[in-house]
Amino acid sequence: MSAVLRRLVAVPPTLAVVVVATFALTHLLPGDPAAFFTSSPGADSSVVEATRRALGLDEPLWRQFAIYLGRLAQGDLGQSVVSGRPVLDDLARRLPASAELTLAAMAVALAVALPLGARAAARPGGWVARLGRLVAALGGATPTFVTGLCLILLFYYAAGLAPAPFGRLAPALAPPPHVTGFLLIDAVLALDGRACLDALAHLALPAATLALFAAAPLTRVAQAATAATLASDYVRAARANGLSRRRIALSYVLRNAAAPILTTAGLVFTALLGAGVLVERVFAWPGVGAYALDALIALDHSPVQGFILAMATISLLVNLAVDVTATLIDPRLRLVDHA
Repeated sequence: MSAVLRRLVAVPPTLAVVVVATFALTHLLPGDPAAFFTSSPGADSSVVEATRRALGLDEPLWRQFAIYLGRLAQGDLGQSVVSGRPVLDDLARRLPASAELTLAAMAVALAVALPLGARAAARPGGWVARLGRLVAALGGATPTFVTGLCLILLFYYAAGLAPAPFGRLAPALAPPPHVTGFLLIDAVLALDGRACLDALAHLALPAATLALFAAAPLTRVAQAATAATLASDYVRAARANGLSRRRIALSYVLRNAAAPILTTAGLVFTALLGAGVLVERVFAWPGVGAYALDALIALDHSPVQGFILAMATISLLVNLAVDVTATLIDPRLRLVDHA
């Protein structure tokens, strides 16, 4: 059985554990959803009981779980009591906003961390190495919501360079026609330069907040992997044979350091899915993280379960893609799989 097939086989059991754990945790949370939704002053116990029956909360827990599994088998994630819409529709509507934010942050983090880590490894005592340690320290020690609030204070309130941190587009602008759900791409496709620039301005601060969080581990791993490769025997032999620094960097250093960096990037990407929840709340970003947080506060179980299941599926697929790509880049990993 190949390594890829083994990883594919592991996906369904992992999702099954996520489904069971998510259902159990949401139903063990303190509070009564029926009482929460009927918290009007005139509501009495009969209204609460009727709401509980309408939500299916009067059934035994095992039967609620069986009903939940039956709906999942049909691709039904339930209905949000707060929004009144199917959870799958809500997630599909909000997921592009979260994906645009996460991908932009990951792109910025990689663009900063990889050259910074590689340069710091080449010159450990230089100012670039000190800058890399600063980025790693700030990103690793500062919570994302604190970073976001500091950026808002600096660039919006103090300098006035950033737009108001509310949403993805200024209220006065009409959004471009929906094609992909990514505002930047949709604005480019619609040839709407004003919407594109405004969407980019609204994206800058939340993406920078997540990028600092992601750049910390990426910088450390890039520096360590590059330093280990530069100190290897084959790189010293290549230098002794008179190969140019450019050829050594591209043929030896880059390829051998890519596997650990790629693996870390996959882990960081999945971490961004969780870190983005607070960032979306700070910047009023209409993504799935803010949607799930609102549902959790309102004791609306179905959106929370749908969000966790969607994020777990994305994380598994991303890690699978990373493992396969790392195996293709570094043939030594195939020997580890067959060992």
